[in-house]
Amino acid sequence: MMQIIDDNQYKALSFVSFANRGGNRPKEIELREWMLNPGPKPGRRGRLVKRGRPAKYETVGGIYDTESFRNLARAASNIIDNSTLTGIRKIGEDWQRASAGILSANVYSILGTRRLIEPEIPDEYGPDVPAESFVQHLIRLGWIDQDDQGGLGLTPLGRALLRSEDASEGESDAYDVVVLDAQNELSYPVFIQRLAEAGEAILIDPYLRIEQLLAIRAYTSISRVLVSSQLRREDRAAMAVLIESGTGRPIELRMADHGVLHDRMVIGTNSAFTIGTSINTIGKQHPTILTPLPVVAADVMRTHVDKWWNEAQTIATYPPVEEEPPED
Repeated sequence: MMQIIDDNQYKALSFVSFANRGGNRPKEIELREWMLNPGPKPGRRGRLVKRGRPAKYETVGGIYDTESFRNLARAASNIIDNSTLTGIRKIGEDWQRASAGILSANVYSILGTRRLIEPEIPDEYGPDVPAESFVQHLIRLGWIDQDDQGGLGLTPLGRALLRSEDASEGESDAYDVVVLDAQNELSYPVFIQRLAEAGEAILIDPYLRIEQLLAIRAYTSISRVLVSSQLRREDRAAMAVLIESGTGRPIELRMADHGVLHDRMVIGTNSAFTIGTSINTIGKQHPTILTPLPVVAADVMRTHVDKWWNEAQTIATYPPVEEEPPED
């Protein structure tokens, strides 16, 4: 049977699927870090800065400085100059005497002694890289982050992985459906918390009010807000002033035509969920249920929401869009 997916592809797809199940779409760098270095990095030697060189020596004494070696050299040269039998016999006698002198020398007189001329210069390296701590490893993977005071917190990816892991163990209730009770002073803060966890997202609420928009602008990363044309003109004007007064981060308010919007929902990069009632009634009259959308449903709704957004009328945006000067 032909193999369609190899081991690395299966591993990558499993990680993305696991994060998606928890409501997060991991970035390329997050997937790459987990694939290549899933555990803490070990320590290693620093970078080579400058190459060294070995020590230099010279040999003093030895056979090259002995009379025996010089006799042996002279005997060898006589081979060329003597071709008679007498000459050859004399060569043999000289060779025998020279060889005997060399063989009688001790090992130090044969090899000589080594004298250091230039000492060794070792290689130079930069500072060693210490082993990665467990906390640094989780920060590198993008599962937790650290604020300016050193406090640690879950990132959207880390929260999604934890949510998915708990769901695998049958403990997903605390992370999936959220019930915001009426007359509970914590209901609205918990709702704002869920909006903040959604990251950069679009909020759809046909009847949003300026009080709720103020909290959304101050405490979340919601970048797009879509309301209905059924919202009163004076409410739309007040929210436009709030948007254009400046927030330090981009945010835009648009209005869809009558009849386009029905449900209230949040569609973001980290999560997607429906809101059981208009935001301005949360914690007041009736319980409100926040229901996460499965990944497939979220992808389908994302397509529809983008269409609604593109066809909607812009009410206000920050920073303001500068009009291009007319061409001459």
